Amino acid sequence: MSSLWVEMMGVEIKHAGRKYRGRYAEAGQGEALFLLHGHGGHLESFARNIKAYAGHFHVFAVDLPWHGLGPQPAFEPELMPTYLDYLLDFMDWRGIDSAHFEGQSMGGWIAMRLAHDHPAKVKKLVLTTVQGFKTEVPGVPAGLPPGPAAASANPPAEPGASPAPTFEQLQARMRNNVVNPDEIGDDLVESRVLIYSDPAFRLNQDLLTLSYRGVRGNAETPAQKWALSEAELGEIKAPTLVYWGEKNALAPAYGAKLAALIPNARYHCEPGTGQWAQYEHAETHNRVVLRFLTGNEALTV
Repeated sequence: MSSLWVEMMGVEIKHAGRKYRGRYAEAGQGEALFLLHGHGGHLESFARNIKAYAGHFHVFAVDLPWHGLGPQPAFEPELMPTYLDYLLDFMDWRGIDSAHFEGQSMGGWIAMRLAHDHPAKVKKLVLTTVQGFKTEVPGVPAGLPPGPAAASANPPAEPGASPAPTFEQLQARMRNNVVNPDEIGDDLVESRVLIYSDPAFRLNQDLLTLSYRGVRGNAETPAQKWALSEAELGEIKAPTLVYWGEKNALAPAYGAKLAALIPNARYHCEPGTGQWAQYEHAETHNRVVLRFLTGNEALTV
């Protein structure tokens, strides 16, 4: 298994921004492609994708606000307005009129909302094991909820009170994202240990978890109102690839339903793959995504 250092060789890591100063990875040339990680994650979630994508696109893998080493503005429980403002400001700062977007889990929620609310900004959309949409599949248990605001199994009792998680705790949590736990290397876990050692970061993560996932008994969190309805999904104009993992906690039937609700969308479900479908079996993922984004169905990676 390659280390993060090997996976990211040749990728520039920068700390910059205009309104939102934070960390992002940049590589390649051509049309812009943004990679948006999931809840609690950071740009290393795409460590196995950036270089492959950079052979065809100008790639930006970002640490989203309140995540990783990204911007840490004053916390806003609505979440989505800040995420959209961050992306729009970043694009304007770098002179990017429109771009392709891949979002994983929570990152897909943000990408879908951007595509719906600002259609001129999104060329093509890749939704990898996403959350943030409202629908039901009769007879199929949801597992993880499509909407981002369902009750958290372990909501923080008091924001800021959470201790720094140990290596073993974070390793176990990250291994839940994949079918083969050996795919989660020590250096990937250590990067998260370092990030989660910052008390200010943990405070924002606690606040974010309460807004994004909710607590038992809450009727609706601020985040849930931003989850896309079936009608809104039907209004997305960007050509879309819905990419699922067969073993994702949110059943593949939900991914297929999502693809059916978005006009001009296609669906791919990868066998033996969990929630981190962009990381697990990355070679297949990169090939399928790049064929979709480039329009070259014969492309090999």
